[in-house]
Amino acid sequence: MDFFAECSARFASRLLAVDDSGASLTYGEIMTDAAAWTTRLGPEKRLVLLAIKNKLPHLRAYLSLAAAGHAVVLMSQDLFDGIHEEFAARYRPELVLAGDDDIDVISESAPRGGLAPDLSVLLSTSGSTGSPKLIRFSGAGLAHNARAIAEYLDLTAEERPMAHLPFHYSFGMSILHSHMAVGATLSLSDHSVMEKGFWQRMADEGVTSLSGVPFHFQLLRQLRLERRGPDSLTTLTQAGGKLAADQVAHWAAISAEKGWKFVVMYGQTEAGPRISWLPPEHAVDKSGSIGIPIPGTRMALIDEEGRPIEAADTEGELVIESPSVMLGYAETRADLARGDEMGGRLVTGDLAYRDADGYYYITGRKSRFIKLQGNRVSLEAVEHRLKALDHEVACVGMDDKLYIVIEDETDAEAVRTATLNAFSFPAKAFQVAKVTAFPRSDSGKLRYRELLDAVSEGTNP
Repeated sequence: MDFFAECSARFASRLLAVDDSGASLTYGEIMTDAAAWTTRLGPEKRLVLLAIKNKLPHLRAYLSLAAAGHAVVLMSQDLFDGIHEEFAARYRPELVLAGDDDIDVISESAPRGGLAPDLSVLLSTSGSTGSPKLIRFSGAGLAHNARAIAEYLDLTAEERPMAHLPFHYSFGMSILHSHMAVGATLSLSDHSVMEKGFWQRMADEGVTSLSGVPFHFQLLRQLRLERRGPDSLTTLTQAGGKLAADQVAHWAAISAEKGWKFVVMYGQTEAGPRISWLPPEHAVDKSGSIGIPIPGTRMALIDEEGRPIEAADTEGELVIESPSVMLGYAETRADLARGDEMGGRLVTGDLAYRDADGYYYITGRKSRFIKLQGNRVSLEAVEHRLKALDHEVACVGMDDKLYIVIEDETDAEAVRTATLNAFSFPAKAFQVAKVTAFPRSDSGKLRYRELLDAVSEGTNP
């Protein structure tokens, strides 16, 4: 039985989620809705494009469609209006669902076929920009990752996580799936940590765990979580980018004082998404480490020729082997017919080393991706979108800082406005920087490293 159907049937009488409005959903209702979708759409697998928010109708639609065996593309509701037509043209979904407070059918068509039997969930390679390149997952792969997370975090049915991270973001999705694996109840929220409603729900519902990216932990430190958090809180989990060493030390100390578990984790969306975790007892002495592999996952390092690196403290590219690894990428409808192209092996593109105790440390990236407030952002996708809007830009950056670089004659304010309108980036997460001319090689190729060094240091290449 599929993971979504299995969890829904196994915990049918239990409460799955309660949202900000007080509406609730049981596990059993997922199976009821799944049967209704089968009656409406028929037994043949269809591709569904779902614009999702952290609200009960959206969660209900996602899980029931997945439980019914359909392939679901999760998209940010905030980006839907600007990008869904491109997705529809590329992938020709049979069903498109969207809506702010409820779910509306935007379009529906007869089955087109051409979907791999084990295709279950698809996420954008850059959810915050709405990149049309998708990551294909099987239900079995997602189930493996969910159960591994539940194992190393010792999750039980009594957990009450604050589910505030969006589900189209792999970290938010993994919180949902790992707690479904044990029959827990989610406090589903669309509130930010800066809103009163967020804290009211934490207190009223006895929330037991809180998860966030580095940006959230910076805010939680300012807001004095140790004073505002409910007595029921037992666990903090962090992923979505490297947390600064002083922040790790701060939260390790606070957690020791309060009796909380503070767990730093590492992953990639393509891995389904969790790869490693840092046991709480090593948060201080292994500060900066991404930890050790999660259950059922193997981590290794390779050199530039692809040869394994066995020596400690030697940098190489991180490679993982896990049943959670994606089936592969997709850029058109035809790609959705393909099966498993990865064989459970993912070359991550991250550079790392392993210490003598077997703990891994990330040192950099090979690819043109950064993390903004925990969301993976493709620099190429940002460039592509802005160029489509007639703005000639070059994008560079590092985690939590995006530079949109323009040449002297370009209107900086127009580029800034276009960026705010086209993406969900907070205004302070990016900077429009000017240079006299983009640095290029003799062949005309843009030198991104030189450009990043120049704008980050305030010089002109």
